[in-house]
Amino acid sequence: MFNDKTINGKERTLTVYYNPPQREDDNRYIANHYISLHLRNVTEDYYKFKTSMIQHLNNNKEDILYGMGEPVNIISNIDNGYGLFAGFNNDIVSFFIPEQIINEQ
Repeated sequence: MFNDKTINGKERTLTVYYNPPQREDDNRYIANHYISLHLRNVTEDYYKFKTSMIQHLNNNKEDILYGMGEPVNIISNIDNGYGLFAGFNNDIVSFFIPEQIINEQ
């Protein structure tokens, strides 16, 4: 997750690292596949809820040296309950990645 403070209406490049499907015979290839990038334009309440939820989930992981993390209060806009009432806009861009050789032998 990121917010608009770093973008601020300017054009930016987003670098994405992933493990593509591969196949091997005499050479090693990246197979034909599609990548879909989903971007959401969310409300401030939604952003605060999701970022506090991510902090909570990360703090639940135990560490052998440090034990459990401190509890995190999850942001909520529901009266007498927990959760979020919000909406978002979703943009999806799909890219086709053609087969290509990684290592020639």
